[in-house]
Amino acid sequence: MVAIPETIQTGPPLILNDPARNPLSDEERAELVWGDEALTTGLLTRQPRPGQAVACSNGYAGRIVSTTLDASGQLRELSLRLGRLWGREVNVPAGWIQTYDGTTVRLGIERRTLRALPSRRSNAQTAAAGQDALRAAGILRGTHYGDVSVKASDGMATLSGHVGTSTDKERAESALREAQGVLEVQNDLVADDDLVTLVAQALARDERTRHETIFVAVSHGVVVLSGLRNSSTARAAAQERTAEVPYVRGVSNYIEAPDTLLDDHAEQHVIQPRVGQEVFASDVALGRVERVIINPHNRRVEAMVVRGQFPDRQRPTARMRSYEMPTERRRLVIPSADVGFITPAMVQLSIDGIAAAGRDDFAPGDFKQPDRVWRPPYPYSANECLWWRS
Repeated sequence: MVAIPETIQTGPPLILNDPARNPLSDEERAELVWGDEALTTGLLTRQPRPGQAVACSNGYAGRIVSTTLDASGQLRELSLRLGRLWGREVNVPAGWIQTYDGTTVRLGIERRTLRALPSRRSNAQTAAAGQDALRAAGILRGTHYGDVSVKASDGMATLSGHVGTSTDKERAESALREAQGVLEVQNDLVADDDLVTLVAQALARDERTRHETIFVAVSHGVVVLSGLRNSSTARAAAQERTAEVPYVRGVSNYIEAPDTLLDDHAEQHVIQPRVGQEVFASDVALGRVERVIINPHNRRVEAMVVRGQFPDRQRPTARMRSYEMPTERRRLVIPSADVGFITPAMVQLSIDGIAAAGRDDFAPGDFKQPDRVWRPPYPYSANECLWWRS
């Protein structure tokens, strides 16, 4: 295996901030600066572009496919296609750049070093490698389906979702950094223990809840509120304040208060059908989840918009089963109460196809887009969510 240098330096160091010892113009210095020094000085004002040629110390190497910049806009990495038209692609650290004249990037390495690099991985392959790394480290063992996700883009891996502790969050990042194809990690995980603190602080800031006895528990981002002999005002305020914490996945409110009926446990259950998942009635396939309808006051999914083929209720006979009936294409609002269970592959309803066909048609005028400042609960994006119009 060829040893791969991390930084190429082919000449004496330049004292960039001392004009007396380095009497070159800015443009001349940019041509002579190499390695990490070029990235940190800001003198490399021109960035290499896709399609431009790349040469090694012993000849032509290939062409740039894409470039990756860090958060500050500095060049971090080049993706190259080796050889001519159909060569394989590799990722090259920007620190290997020796010079760049506006048309050609010159690397301070030989072509055999490039050929020793592994082939460039797709974003999907990098994300899959990240999931494998988390699984091997035991991070996913105590989580539910989809509690943690990895997305990759040009070597940047982003961790999203919920874990039990801050230690789990740190372990996940460490494991992901070791995954093949990962160059940088953005850790957006939310730890349950941190979320308990955030919710408790929110309740302490509100006069209606500050002096009440309210217990806060969090599991996989879902907040459970409980307490005895609290006022109905405090009960409502606690849910309101908790739902305002942007990292909360959903709120189950079991605070007991006078003259307030506690919701049935099933109604408090937090379910999260994924947009695009296939939906099945007990006897027939119906369609796919198109949007979810969220109550912003508790951040729970109350219903989902399902587009698909539903039994035609106008033409059935009494002896027909759902799968025997003619169908019609519709968009229906299916309440969360109709959901039996959810797996990674599907949403299974607890009702049959005829009952599902009896649910309300989706009427766009009954709903609105969430407020711009509202952060949807994981794993949704804002354009996947709707609110009821009040």
